[in-house]
Amino acid sequence: MTVKAAFKRAVFNVFNIKISWGHRLRVDHSDKKINFIKDMSIGTSSEKTPLIKKMEDLGSDEAVNEISGDLIEIPQSTISWCGHPCTDVSRKNPNAKNSANRTTVRDKSMRTGGAFGGLLLYYTLKSPVQLGFCEQVEGYNDPAPPLEEGDDPMFANATNLDITIHELSMAGYWTMVLKVNPSVVFNFKTSRTRFWMPHVQKSILRNLPIDDRHELVRDVFGHFADSAEPMSINEHLLDDWHPSVKAQYDQEADGNVYSPSVLLARSRKRKLA
Repeated sequence: MTVKAAFKRAVFNVFNIKISWGHRLRVDHSDKKINFIKDMSIGTSSEKTPLIKKMEDLGSDEAVNEISGDLIEIPQSTISWCGHPCTDVSRKNPNAKNSANRTTVRDKSMRTGGAFGGLLLYYTLKSPVQLGFCEQVEGYNDPAPPLEEGDDPMFANATNLDITIHELSMAGYWTMVLKVNPSVVFNFKTSRTRFWMPHVQKSILRNLPIDDRHELVRDVFGHFADSAEPMSINEHLLDDWHPSVKAQYDQEADGNVYSPSVLLARSRKRKLA
């Protein structure tokens, strides 16, 4: 949400154009996160936004909405914001140097490659996405392993990042890669560098020379630092009136096991103390 808000303000600052969009679909694999999102959605407009569990289902006609439990039709959208899992490529993963991890995007394997494969299915089979945005860690561009017998020579020395750009191009998208430090852009208390990969349908940019495309993207994303608002812990805490907070207060008083919402509720209580 922070990146989307900054992008919206940056476009307005550069072009004086107001962008509006509605949240059509969410995807998250983690059961804990799904339960957290459910708690956060109660009584808000987000409660009506479907949430599915697997990005691989994005190419299907239907999937289970984890919020309601109903089987829903996968909706179409024109804008995609995706932070597909970094688990298999993160340098903190001791297995990240393995050949399988370094080719996860090429092989559409593991969580990282499988999730990106699902996104591609959505782009090519389901939805006329015009603007997309992916984000990944630095390990996404670590050196590729030597080709094995039977591998396509075109993938020689191709990193997961290289394959991502190639796959998006084959799907009809022009991609620009930006290396960003979130602590500079959003005043985060982290300095973990990220790759941002904004991509646009080639048909939209067909009359715009490559140099002008790069200048356009740099101009917009160059305004992120002055378009992003400082983060506040209050944005991540449930309000006291929220049903989940009230319920967790009762559970805490009874000595029951804490859930993610309890941690939020307890943080809120400490803040108010």
